[in-house]
Amino acid sequence: MDWLVSTYSHLVSRQNLGTTHEGRKIEALVIKEEASTTKPVIWLDCGIHAREWVSPPACLHAIDKLIENSNSVDPKQNLLAVYDFYILPVANPDGYVYSWESDRMWRKNRRPISGQQSQAPGFSGWGGQWGGGFGGQQTSSKCGYGVDPNRNFPTNFHQGSNNPCDDSYHGDQPLSEAESQAVQRGVQIMKSKYGEGKIAAFVSIHAYSQFWMSPFGYKKDHSKDYKDHMRVMKKSIDALASAYGTQFTYGPISEVIYIASGSSVDWAYENSGIKYSFGLELRDRGQRGFMLPQSQIQPTVQETWAGLTAMAIAIAPEFGITCSFRGKPIP
Repeated sequence: MDWLVSTYSHLVSRQNLGTTHEGRKIEALVIKEEASTTKPVIWLDCGIHAREWVSPPACLHAIDKLIENSNSVDPKQNLLAVYDFYILPVANPDGYVYSWESDRMWRKNRRPISGQQSQAPGFSGWGGQWGGGFGGQQTSSKCGYGVDPNRNFPTNFHQGSNNPCDDSYHGDQPLSEAESQAVQRGVQIMKSKYGEGKIAAFVSIHAYSQFWMSPFGYKKDHSKDYKDHMRVMKKSIDALASAYGTQFTYGPISEVIYIASGSSVDWAYENSGIKYSFGLELRDRGQRGFMLPQSQIQPTVQETWAGLTAMAIAIAPEFGITCSFRGKPIP
């Protein structure tokens, strides 16, 4: 990140969003071209669940492509001509480091939990229901440490797991964790700088299962923007599939997976008013799961960027980008 900021200082700056329990900085990169008018802004975050190792590379690839294409004459490539981006490559740095050094299947952050229970942990995944064999083991470490930052947001928080042994333990109160607070702060900063209604999209990138998902997660009701969500997601997954043929399922979180409370996507949509709030689950569909081979990282991030680009183009008219990118028609 230091190299990117120093090398591309005309495009890249850093935004400190907080500090973890273990003292690591939670930093986003701001990618933008100077313009005479205020452009809409897109938020991407990756790595909020520690073991989802293919997620951070997706954010890093997005940063790389935005910089690489900043001088492109192709209207479908240089998104910086019409959007600014806030990108948080590793939203849970303590958990991420722990998954490399101690427990490959660690999901939560690493804050010690007082008054721990001795119940058996639940399954993992978005709703704490996947992968008993992927980190569902009963360990004192799991019961004594960690909150799932993606269950720590206020939206229907009370329905989440209150068992500290669960991979999806929601914490003792909403926004109690440095990681969820960092995401909140990022959105607050964007609102203060860009104004209400200028955050074009909020995208949280996970793995695995090949899903592109919209609100709601905490209830079965369709959102008021359901039709627009479905339209944009269809364009996104079609573009993603065009890269390597990878097929994604799309729809509301509660339908594609199951009920999941306290997620950042529902919070961004319902509490923060960001219409296009999406959660992605990248490759694969469980063949290798969290242990995705290194050989699949590059195609995964490339197809993800194709989907994100299609999303940005699809929502552009709603933000005053009605006919062109740098004077060229949007297809």
